[in-house]
Amino acid sequence: MPIYLAINQTLTSISVRSFFKKPSESYSIATKLDKQEPNRKQLFYLYKSEAPYSKRDNNRPHDGACVLNIIGSPARELSGSYFTERKGAGIIKLNKHSFHFTETFDDAEKLKYL
Repeated sequence: MPIYLAINQTLTSISVRSFFKKPSESYSIATKLDKQEPNRKQLFYLYKSEAPYSKRDNNRPHDGACVLNIIGSPARELSGSYFTERKGAGIIKLNKHSFHFTETFDDAEKLKYL
């Protein structure tokens, strides 16, 4: 399933938004960037996912968690797992990126990626 992540990092905070074609969006409610070992970095976040009201019959709002390994320095890939309170789980692998921040699935599809 296509997914776009918009990660916004400042000196003191990190936020994550996810966009899906279904349509659905999620946003982080807590994040942590962890560097446990010299060559291992991970991004952990808890999120709330909401579909538009007219699409909620098939995709009710839910909470979840995601653990992404940050591969490379500079980062060239994010990969890991997600879990939802609806007992859903899966794998995420992202290997394209853009320095342009987007706020919708349609805008993300139009970006040129590195």
